[in-house]
Amino acid sequence: SMGVLLLPLAKKKKITPNPVLRSLNIVYTPSEGSDVTSASEDTFIQDPSGAGIMFMSSSKFDREERATTIKQTKEQKSS
Repeated sequence: SMGVLLLPLAKKKKITPNPVLRSLNIVYTPSEGSDVTSASEDTFIQDPSGAGIMFMSSSKFDREERATTIKQTKEQKSS
């Protein structure tokens, strides 16, 4: 089981977003016995600075990686 602990700030101070971090994609392996369907595979949230955080199952990541990987042709292999 995974959880996130959010602690309240003592004072409400302005959060300055980090220009380097625009989003964070987390790939996880679902626990045994959990039913992960395509509708519930992705969870997207935003942290207080506005950076997006996306949770993606390892099976969906594998499918997307295979679909977007450029396959080498015979000419490319011989070069």
